[in-house]
Amino acid sequence: MRLPRTIRGFGDLSLLSGLRKPAEAKKSGGFAPLIRCARSGGLPYPKRIMNGQPSTTIDVPAIRFSNVGKSINQRSILSDVRFEVAQGRTVAIVGVNGAGKTTLLRCLLDYIKPTSGSIEVFGLPSTLPAARERLAFLPERFVPPGHLTGHETLVWLAGLRGQAWSIEQSRQGLEQFAIDPLALQRPLRLFSKGMTQKIGLMATLLANTPLIVLDEPMSGLDPQARRYVSNALSTARQSGRTLLFTSHSMADVEHLANDMALIHQGELRFFGSPAALRERFDGASLDESFLQCIEAKELQCQP
Repeated sequence: MRLPRTIRGFGDLSLLSGLRKPAEAKKSGGFAPLIRCARSGGLPYPKRIMNGQPSTTIDVPAIRFSNVGKSINQRSILSDVRFEVAQGRTVAIVGVNGAGKTTLLRCLLDYIKPTSGSIEVFGLPSTLPAARERLAFLPERFVPPGHLTGHETLVWLAGLRGQAWSIEQSRQGLEQFAIDPLALQRPLRLFSKGMTQKIGLMATLLANTPLIVLDEPMSGLDPQARRYVSNALSTARQSGRTLLFTSHSMADVEHLANDMALIHQGELRFFGSPAALRERFDGASLDESFLQCIEAKELQCQP
């Protein structure tokens, strides 16, 4: 299999595939896989709650944002953002363009450092590699090496996580996303954006991690593909996995999310269920309630 020796231009792909973050990769001369419990035959769900291991106690949130702030060039991007994502829940981060949604994810994934506050993943600081062992992440723009076939990409990404990609996983993925088996034999440079995104979602959802983080997972997908992806995310949710995703689609949020974190101008304006937001503003739709919330005064909008 023609695997790349170095990886360039991947952006946020490094966490999906189990790679070191860019700053760590440069020190080691390139991107390299983190040592994970799966590599030595260990469980993907660590059971120890000591010695730097993530907690599996149900009352420990999967993610905790504590007064997170971020300023760039003296401009405030995020201000005092605080909410929790309970284990087994699906939370959508919503907001207009430039609200700070992706910046918050980048802080969570330790690509950038918050100016203030802290973030925990299963009880561990998000800056620790061990905290990220239990999550899989897919960026909005998934750009794997174009010379690899779909199958080679799936095998390669699983290998970087210290796992083997099985025939059963391919069967599940092909069925979930209605992909022609022959498509996996074609190089990714011939794939459409939607088809490439499906491959990324297959690798992410079938990585068997308890936490899944997605940045605009429906971006660039046609209506049929959106339905397949929505069904796959619903299945992950029903299996008890924790999902955190960003979205501009209130229809997707209403269908998939238990709770929504509404961010506007870098501030958390609302956290609660989509139904609670509609009830608060008595909107005819979630879109209308969303608009009323961002136009209201802060104290009126807080739950």
